[in-house]
Amino acid sequence: MNERSPANPDCLLTVVFPPSLEENVIGLLLEHPQWAARFICAHVQGHGQAMMLAASADLVRGRAPRLMVQLVMGHTEVQALLAAFRESVPSPEVAYWVVELAQYGRLA
Repeated sequence: MNERSPANPDCLLTVVFPPSLEENVIGLLLEHPQWAARFICAHVQGHGQAMMLAASADLVRGRAPRLMVQLVMGHTEVQALLAAFRESVPSPEVAYWVVELAQYGRLA
């Protein structure tokens, strides 16, 4: 089961960004179903010294609201999508990471 194809994804791409960029990020994903045929989006909180805390409330709480998108996809598609993100959403507040999937499937 090591075959690499969109039907058999081998990577999990996670992208975390501020809510102000939601329309740009989600819009880009919806414009490119060849790379982002399926994804999830969740509201999360960013913590830590590296976080850019802009609002006064964020500074007081020590965390910032963020959105997190996760996509299962092939390695080649990950690189193409990241290139599109760099071009259309060039922000130091957008973080991403890619991990290799050991297994992916459906229960039924």
